[in-house]
Amino acid sequence: MAPFGLRVETRSSTEYHLLWERNRDVKIYRSTEQSSGYSQIAQPSNASQYIDEPTTRPRSRTDYYYKVHLFDSEGNKTNELGPEKAAPHPPDKGALYIRRQARRHLKRIGQKSYLFESADSGKRCPECWDEERQMRTRKDCDNCEGTGYVNGWSDPIKLYMSYSLEQIEPKQTQGGKLNTQQVNAHTAASPRISMGDHIVRKRDRQCMKC
Repeated sequence: MAPFGLRVETRSSTEYHLLWERNRDVKIYRSTEQSSGYSQIAQPSNASQYIDEPTTRPRSRTDYYYKVHLFDSEGNKTNELGPEKAAPHPPDKGALYIRRQARRHLKRIGQKSYLFESADSGKRCPECWDEERQMRTRKDCDNCEGTGYVNGWSDPIKLYMSYSLEQIEPKQTQGGKLNTQQVNAHTAASPRISMGDHIVRKRDRQCMKC
């Protein structure tokens, strides 16, 4: 995806996956007409993606258009992405069937979880992160909202994941030996998950780094 671009991928007849370059504050708009009629549908923070599921099932000839407005930390609009058209159905009906079956399977065997995208590709906060000790020095840091990462985390994105048995793996740190848990997990093609992101499992609120 080109810098500052917007891409809309059709995952099913009722699910559209929007992708753009990460920004601290955005507003997302949708319309059934390219040049007018846009209404705001979401305002995620520190995000680079959004999954839209319109409440009404579209007719076969319905098209959706999307715009994404970017804002700086002062609330000033810095850029406008789109409009970008989402086709009503993926061109490959076989792919559509596989995606639908995969989602149904995950909902049966998987667990509800939440994806938190790490801002700036997981870059540590320069004001409260101690690189030598690999730990936060403050929990009330305004720069990272106490997360230890630049700009904090994104808003949570709901997804279903299937988890394997957890394995204990010792890891040597500056403070000594630490037992870490390695977990294998599987999910659908969207939302997109990147290295440095975190997954929180709803059942026990366990947080796992990708």
